[in-house]
Amino acid sequence: MSGAYDRSVQPVEPGNELMPDRLVMHLRLTLLAVGLSSAACGTALTAQGGGPAGRNAGALAAVAQVMALRRDALGDPLQFDACTVFEKTGRPSGFPAGLPPGLVPLLDRTGSDPCAAAQPDSAARFPRIVRVDSVTVTGSGASVHLSIKRGEWSYNEDYFFAALPDGRGWGFREARITHPFRITPPPPR
Repeated sequence: MSGAYDRSVQPVEPGNELMPDRLVMHLRLTLLAVGLSSAACGTALTAQGGGPAGRNAGALAAVAQVMALRRDALGDPLQFDACTVFEKTGRPSGFPAGLPPGLVPLLDRTGSDPCAAAQPDSAARFPRIVRVDSVTVTGSGASVHLSIKRGEWSYNEDYFFAALPDGRGWGFREARITHPFRITPPPPR
């Protein structure tokens, strides 16, 4: 069986109970259910607009929607790197005031410029954090791309939102999750 893909499961270590295949399946099923309920209930992203201020507000609203989806629908309280949220949403003034109060605890640090403070997990050998890689806002929708690190496991999530009719904001459209991969650092010397 040369060249065959090996689907054997590696031993699960404490803190990685859902990795790798079960987490991906859990995310797919949960986000499918969220997408169906979101379409039925008309859940919408509320900030949409043109110009730099509208795009910044829309970017922060898109990230807030993703934070809420991950916390509520997926039950995942993993903290977001506040500096990447701040940078990728256009460095909004009064940050994190533009986020709903219930989402602020999902940031790893707060303050008007979270990039000025050291990341709490920066010295950890295997950090557990969500980083915002990019946020794109257009008149027809929005997308948010994340990198997630859970100890020695790493994967990406991409969230897409479509414009609702009559400028009522955006509704959740889909999420894509890459297969997790394991980061194996060199042994300590």
